[in-house]
Amino acid sequence: MTNLRINLPEELDKEFRTIIASKYGYSKGALSLATQDAILNWILKNGKEPWLYIDSNMSLDVHEGIMIPLFKVIAKVLDPRRIIISFSASLDEIELISKIFEKFELKNNDIFFEVEKTDFIKTLGQLFKVIKVQEKPSLLIELDSVNIIGGGGGCLSIWGEISIQKYNQIVITFLKDLNIEIQISLNNLKNYQLILLNPNSSLIELFENR
Repeated sequence: MTNLRINLPEELDKEFRTIIASKYGYSKGALSLATQDAILNWILKNGKEPWLYIDSNMSLDVHEGIMIPLFKVIAKVLDPRRIIISFSASLDEIELISKIFEKFELKNNDIFFEVEKTDFIKTLGQLFKVIKVQEKPSLLIELDSVNIIGGGGGCLSIWGEISIQKYNQIVITFLKDLNIEIQISLNNLKNYQLILLNPNSSLIELFENR
């Protein structure tokens, strides 16, 4: 931990502390938590993309280097019977895909793969090597009744029939596989953010309503 000493105008300090009290109460460490939150949001707002971002709303921002390990964990935890991968592709990408894969469907410029569970990670790995699939906002991966929706740039959202407990199991298993430890047991926790600004940084943990 680092100690930070700053000078603030009196009115700004007063307003800051009033809001902190309304949100966190007068608990020990509330000022530090609020200051950490404010600094982190300033960093993210001003252009720093996190290497890893996970929140309890089933939203993730994952660097491409750990995208495949994430999907490996998702498939393991959800254990789906049916998997479909789809995304919009350019003509050049369609031509390249047709040279590499034997089985896929093409509807207009949309590519569809229905893959066996045992071939899921291998297929994703091949796609990621030849095409920037993780950059595509059209990415959709259907695992039975659960959908992984891409937002481009490594942003993913999980939708469908998945409980917070099952999602937290995915998060815990994924972090464990990356040798990242968190200080609190997620269990049924519904309000949290986990952030790594770079692969060598410490995990920033933000919790509400513990």
